Amino acid sequence: MFPAFLPPEATFASRPHSTPQLPMSASASSSSVFPSAPFDGEHADIILRSAQGDDFRVYKVILREASPVFRDMLALPQPKPQRRSEINDDGLPTITVTESSRALDNLLRICYPIPSPEITDIREIEEVLEAALKYDVKLAIGEMRRALKGCCNAVGVFAVACLLKWEDEARQAAYELLKEPFGPFHPSLGRISAAVYHGLFEYHQKVSKKVAALFDDPLGTDKARSPFTCPAQHRGCSATGCYDKNKNITWSAWWLEYVRNVRARVLEAPLCEDIYDPAFILQCVADASGVCYTCKTDGLKKWLEATRYLKAMRDHSVSKITIDLSSAGIPLTQKETWDDY
Repeated sequence: MFPAFLPPEATFASRPHSTPQLPMSASASSSSVFPSAPFDGEHADIILRSAQGDDFRVYKVILREASPVFRDMLALPQPKPQRRSEINDDGLPTITVTESSRALDNLLRICYPIPSPEITDIREIEEVLEAALKYDVKLAIGEMRRALKGCCNAVGVFAVACLLKWEDEARQAAYELLKEPFGPFHPSLGRISAAVYHGLFEYHQKVSKKVAALFDDPLGTDKARSPFTCPAQHRGCSATGCYDKNKNITWSAWWLEYVRNVRARVLEAPLCEDIYDPAFILQCVADASGVCYTCKTDGLKKWLEATRYLKAMRDHSVSKITIDLSSAGIPLTQKETWDDY
């Protein structure tokens, strides 16, 4: 997790950042208007001014309860304002912060007794998370940790989780990345070290080779192999291209055609799902010349069973391979829990 921030300054003036920040892209839409209710009311007793100069009218009591950093800051004796930026036209004290209007709006909505915002964009999650860590808003940290789990940007999630040493999220994101080819380089990966990046690449390569090897010979009993062999071979099937001897097993030709197509795909993306689609299978059956009608129909009828079997083998094999996150400061034995927040 980020190093601790310096104690709050003794005035309402903006405090300089003293710790490394997550690199951000501006996420606030130019069409958004800040502040909006409930941060534009007349009865507030303090103002938080965003990096864009938007004034959020809020209540000290809520800031104190949500953030020990704000609690300590507001408990300090405050000198009279020296600059116009430190006081509002209606006399309210003003704290200028470095957070964007979007990040400040999301953070405050989590703190207030109103429905929390649903944040799915990785950039917004990062912005709110950085602010939550800075001000030690545990409720928002927990909310953003849950948001990370539901974010579809696996590369961004992996980078953030490694920076914060959140093991479960980092491992899950690395697993999700197995569903896609590795690369091209994503800007989020620039936030992690070369050693962590290499560990992710190595993990992807190990899993890819392991899964590709499974399709060479689906190990198991004769019953498990039956969807991949010609059911008519023992009844005098005369189709010249129907089956082929391979490793002492008489595989159906459509299965061999399927394997030829699949190997290249799983070497790139070992957990890709399109290779189990009926359309993909039908194309392989069509491309396998000389396959008898019985072999085609039997294979298609048993494909659901075969798919379950292949996925079970794949998942079992992948579960035995773990990514080394020690370069990110996450020991193999470390297990963080949600109880931390």
